[in-house]
Amino acid sequence: MLSSVSFDDYDLFSGTQISSLVDELVAVVNINPLISELVKQMLALLFKAQGSSKSILFDPFK
Repeated sequence: MLSSVSFDDYDLFSGTQISSLVDELVAVVNINPLISELVKQMLALLFKAQGSSKSILFDPFK
């Protein structure tokens, strides 16, 4: 999922895509705990999006 993220635009994620993205970000934190605070902020927004059952525009590079 992370490898498919666009470097110059937003990507639209929904449902299982959000869940997959969450799983990959958690794995990234497990590999490199030094980035955990930044990733935790992204995860908080993704969990909020999951709760709303709506699609989100996601760009981790901006």
